[in-house]
Amino acid sequence: MKLGELRRVPLRDVWKNEARDFSRWLATKDGISLLSEAVGFEIEPMETESAVGKYSLDVLGKVAGTEQTVVIENQIEDSNHDHLGKLITYAAGKDASCAIWIVKRANDEHRKAIEFLNNTSKNSIGYFLLEIEAWRIGDSDPAPKFNVVEAPNDWGRIINDPTLTPTSKLCQRFWEGFNAYASERQDFLNVFKLRKPQPQNWCDFAIGRSGIWMSASVSDYYKRIRVTAYVSRKHEENLVLLENIASLSKTMGADIEMGQSEDKTLNISRDFDIRDESKWPEAFSWYCDMLPKYRTAVLAFFA
Repeated sequence: MKLGELRRVPLRDVWKNEARDFSRWLATKDGISLLSEAVGFEIEPMETESAVGKYSLDVLGKVAGTEQTVVIENQIEDSNHDHLGKLITYAAGKDASCAIWIVKRANDEHRKAIEFLNNTSKNSIGYFLLEIEAWRIGDSDPAPKFNVVEAPNDWGRIINDPTLTPTSKLCQRFWEGFNAYASERQDFLNVFKLRKPQPQNWCDFAIGRSGIWMSASVSDYYKRIRVTAYVSRKHEENLVLLENIASLSKTMGADIEMGQSEDKTLNISRDFDIRDESKWPEAFSWYCDMLPKYRTAVLAFFA
């Protein structure tokens, strides 16, 4: 067997200019997919060189399937104080839920700074510090690689947060159980990426179309589980779904109820008691069956 030699490629040989080349590549499907895989959640790019007062943020995005803002500041040089200050400024200016800093090499003082921010910031924002590399084998095209240097310790925050209610903690365990179950369902993994479990009663999933996303939810109060298609009114081309609920219901073999929020929700529900943990696998199986089927039914209107 002949093996190739793995060689590091200087970043400036791949991206000559940070704004023109690196930021634009990062906002492409390939770039954002690699970054999403590194940080562990799916990011949807929205804008490059996004204005924050008199400054410009490299990449503005959001957590897929939500309205949670992600700010991304990058430099294909070693980390420095200037870019750390920009990262914090942009996070504040955009009211971000997540701030990502990408560098060639992270200096120790900046690693400690990001760690400090994660340990002292409110739970609603997390800071990531990543290093970017480029490699090639023989004469191959250069291949980018992200390495996570610092990340928010979500699990530590959850178990040490005295404000969490017993129901929130129960939901956290419920979604952990769902991830464990779904990780064995290849048919589900072929369609959706698993999301990090949170102490909340819902879990969102991107479906690959702007303005529409899916959600699985559980309600202790109403004693039900539900799968939902969210349709944003900002995307008028998607409103065709609201005129075809009967057709969707027929395809799904279940009644669909339309919610009354501004961004319309198309809900399929069934009875369920989250406090009966013996029934959890039944709920997980239902989610794994219904969500891919619902996604296919929705996207068929735009094929």
